Amino acid sequence: MRRIFISYSRTDQEFVKELARFLKKAYDHVWFDENLQGGQIWWEEILKQIDGCDVFVFLLSSHSLESVYCTKELDEARRLEKHVIPILIHKEIEIPERLDQLQTINMMDGINAESLSNLYATLIRMSTRIQQTEEEIIKERGDLLALLRSRLNNEARLAAEKLRLRGWLFDGSLQAADLEGANLEEAGLENSDLRKANLKRGNFQGAFLMEAKLDEAVFQEANLIRAAMQGASMRKANLQSANLRSAGLRQVDLREANLSNAIMRRTRLWNADLRGANLKGAILQAAVLGDAIFDEETTLPDGTYWSKNIDMRRFTESDHPEFWQPGIGISSISDEKTGLEVRFAHPRQSDQMFTAEIVEQCTGSQALMGLMVGDAQGSFIDPPPAGRQYELIVSRTGVQISPNMTFDEAGVKDGDVIEVRLAGQGA
Repeated sequence: MRRIFISYSRTDQEFVKELARFLKKAYDHVWFDENLQGGQIWWEEILKQIDGCDVFVFLLSSHSLESVYCTKELDEARRLEKHVIPILIHKEIEIPERLDQLQTINMMDGINAESLSNLYATLIRMSTRIQQTEEEIIKERGDLLALLRSRLNNEARLAAEKLRLRGWLFDGSLQAADLEGANLEEAGLENSDLRKANLKRGNFQGAFLMEAKLDEAVFQEANLIRAAMQGASMRKANLQSANLRSAGLRQVDLREANLSNAIMRRTRLWNADLRGANLKGAILQAAVLGDAIFDEETTLPDGTYWSKNIDMRRFTESDHPEFWQPGIGISSISDEKTGLEVRFAHPRQSDQMFTAEIVEQCTGSQALMGLMVGDAQGSFIDPPPAGRQYELIVSRTGVQISPNMTFDEAGVKDGDVIEVRLAGQGA
């Protein structure tokens, strides 16, 4: 990389001088209009320097955002498709939409070792990209995206880290990407831009997605157990049947998101924005809703709409007198000798009826065999994907009933409810 152009407001001149001093230690040509005066010749020189630069650095401050010339310089750099690096130097300013998709270097607390390290790392990534052909860039990015599906979690996480180092996690390159089945458990994806991406059935357990841009992303049936997602934007995201148990969703924008049938036990939703969200059939037991935002367009787990008079504790507190959770009672099995009666329930609510048949009689002393989920015509709602199995769980104890286990062995008592779940979609 040969040339760096810095765009700034005259009011921030002392800052730009200090920044240029550091950059000149590593790069031969760092240019800003330090000695030029106004006029036509001055503007022509500005345009010449922008045209010849490899990287355009834009100092984001309240002054530069109000400057007509700074705006013109940025527009010219974008017209020429230059690599742009915004550096935020003032607090409490709104980043313009045209820069919102770019990775921003934070120097609000001044120029220090950490901020310089981030800037140098970004410049190195850009230098590599400038030297590559477009075909090489596309191939490298495609190879890394394919590795995100690796069965080896370490391999998939390494690919994610390389995408981060190349800047592709932040610059919009992965918007609408097909990443179905990605294996990114505990991966560092904070601040990533995955808007409209297909992340269906992905494994994001324990992943770090803080401040990520995930609007309209598809997380259907994804594993987001214990994922850290504070401050993420997930407007209109599809989280249907996703497992969000113990996930951190503090201050997440979930407006108009589809959370139907999602598992949200112990999910932390402090200040989350759920206006217009669909929570029908979601399990909210022990979820923390502290100051979460709802409106009259929010569909609640029982299919009703939120209102100011709704006591949300009836969805989160199991000892609430009107506690509600998804589950449809099934025709029971009973043992005339012992009086044992057991009901089967599906953990998700639906407008359709869920049916279960006992192909072989099952009593308290016989093995639980031949449970058929669905009817003979296969009309079961949301059938499991290929290779997925059902689990039978005793709600009261959490014990999973194996195919050859008797009710006695499972500790089933009169009136117990047995939940029918997809394997791997646990509480």
